[in-house]
Amino acid sequence: MSENIKGVTICNTIDNSQVEEGFKGLKRQLGLANSELKSNLSAFEKSEQSMKKYQTRIDGLNNKMKIQKRMFNQAEQELKDLNANYTKAKQTVSGVEKAYKSLADATKKEKAALDKSNDAVKSSNAELKKSQSQYKRTTEQKDKAYQKLKQLRQAEKDLKNSNQATTTQLKRAADATQKQSQKHKELVQKYKDEDAQVKKLRKQNDSLVSTNKKVKDTYDKTNTELKQTEKEYNNLNSTIKNHGQNLTNA
Repeated sequence: MSENIKGVTICNTIDNSQVEEGFKGLKRQLGLANSELKSNLSAFEKSEQSMKKYQTRIDGLNNKMKIQKRMFNQAEQELKDLNANYTKAKQTVSGVEKAYKSLADATKKEKAALDKSNDAVKSSNAELKKSQSQYKRTTEQKDKAYQKLKQLRQAEKDLKNSNQATTTQLKRAADATQKQSQKHKELVQKYKDEDAQVKKLRKQNDSLVSTNKKVKDTYDKTNTELKQTEKEYNNLNSTIKNHGQNLTNA
């Protein structure tokens, strides 16, 4: 707010709505008050000793004193805060350091567990993939063996129905069919065994992947806590180490 007195402007620079926060803002206001005082006094003749001139000087000085009082109060509060933070840092730093070391040890162990779990999942994936590939080959072999068995059975049937085949030919055809039937049975059994093995490995793999996720989540959580605690520990040490300098700067 401002008031005009015959060309003299008196500004209330400590209006709460216009005051800049922080010590630097107060310093700027003090500089502004000095400038305004000089400017307002310059409106009077040097030799003039009127009441208005004295009132202008008094108003300007009062304004400066109010700003200086606020600067003093703020500096005093900053000093109290520095001492309070220093005291708190001294009281808590040992506990934070202990927590930091504990988290560091836990993180190291959990990282080792995670690496071991990752290796187990990797090995399981490779074994499952290998077993699935073998199972696929066996399935193809079984299907081919069955098609060939069907062809041999049909050929043997046709030979019998021709009424022209010799005993030797019939026996040879029956032996071939029997041999192929045995081969097919063996492949069917192999197919069943490998199917069971793939299901078993897939179940184990799913379990390992689930465990791996839990291990990773635990590691990530602990590692995050470690970083936060490390930051807090460093901040406390900085508060303690720089306390003297902070007091000087205050």
